[in-house]
Amino acid sequence: MASRKRKLGLSTISTSSMKRLQTLRPRKDAIHPFLNLPHELQLRILSFCDARTLAAVSLVSIHFRELSLRILWESQPVETLVRNFKQLDEHEDLRLAVRHLAVRTLSAPNKSRMSGIAKRLLTRFPKNYLPGLTEFTIEYHTAQSDLFVQIMTSLATHQPRNLKTLNIGALSKWPPNVSAQACIEDKTQDTIIYPKGLTTIRITCSFGVRPFLYDPVKVFDSNADTVTTAELNVSHWAPNFSLGVCPKVKTLSAHQEQYEAGASRELSIKFPNVDRLILNLPQCGIMWPSAAMEREMSKYLHWDAMTSVKSIKLVYSAFFRYGMDRVQCRDSALKSHKYLVEQWVARGRMTRLEKVECWCRASSNRASQPDVLTHSFDFMIVAAAGETEKRVSCENITLFKEEEEELELAKRTKKTEQPAIESAVRVVLE
Repeated sequence: MASRKRKLGLSTISTSSMKRLQTLRPRKDAIHPFLNLPHELQLRILSFCDARTLAAVSLVSIHFRELSLRILWESQPVETLVRNFKQLDEHEDLRLAVRHLAVRTLSAPNKSRMSGIAKRLLTRFPKNYLPGLTEFTIEYHTAQSDLFVQIMTSLATHQPRNLKTLNIGALSKWPPNVSAQACIEDKTQDTIIYPKGLTTIRITCSFGVRPFLYDPVKVFDSNADTVTTAELNVSHWAPNFSLGVCPKVKTLSAHQEQYEAGASRELSIKFPNVDRLILNLPQCGIMWPSAAMEREMSKYLHWDAMTSVKSIKLVYSAFFRYGMDRVQCRDSALKSHKYLVEQWVARGRMTRLEKVECWCRASSNRASQPDVLTHSFDFMIVAAAGETEKRVSCENITLFKEEEEELELAKRTKKTEQPAIESAVRVVLE
């Protein structure tokens, strides 16, 4: 005869599970003092926790789940998913906590999904739905261009007071039977209105060699008097791109692949007063042992058109190692980057350049793990006393663990008067 629990569909809890639940649920006297604190102070304390800790705290009770959810939504981008809007509709405090709203290709892979997101946003933006919004991100492809215009125009018409950052990602998804000439015209982009008063604008376009449908750089013209930080990654500079000057931009991030011409001349016209330049050059530096360094590095010499730059952060990728270990990769990049900086200085256009920081991006094959940036070395540009000619010196070389162990061993044995690593670096530069 079946037991009563089996008839009712009840499942028994093992002894180990009961012990685990008891450890997750602290005593009332242990949690009671925290609950007596003001609600704002509780949020302030939990804001120092990382995402993993907040996920564990949310398992304690419904109260802690609400606190953790609000902090997570305040510190991380909120995707425009249906389930997220349901929670926002039910809880007003969560709407106040949202700082970054994101429309990404993962949530809107096709035009029908993008249409649903556009309807939800167009009905909520006029109601001041997210009053604390400070950053907005949108990614779309060319078939969703009309929906992008509707969302952007609605955001500009009913712009939140604290909105200061805009991120736009335009992707190319034209079918192969569409001619390149047909991609030039797009009447929907003529009516677009961008938000104003922005201080940070990031634009990424991956149209390849096809002509652009519109001018994505026009958003800078709408915020020419306020934008101070700009990021512009384009595969090529089309003739219809605006060259309106943005005089207040002090930090500029640019990108150049190995087989792209780059847009340094146009960027120097549009952003003439840049002090800090962030150059993302993935294939720059690490080369085959038999490669001609002068020929490979000559494709990056044109960046000396940024004559007002004082410091450069150069980011290269260590994904292509060509059979070398990480120490050999760094030494190869060290030699080639020193040649590049010396050519910049010798050409005499970057008269204000003082420092070049070189960072390595360790690319991850997993989408859940972001790329990690690690410091490699610095180049200082100084002129000796009584000399007008500037010299380039390498400093602050970041050593790997195996190099530190070798250096420590050399100090213990005292076999060499000079550390082995320093002599090896000198040989590389020579």
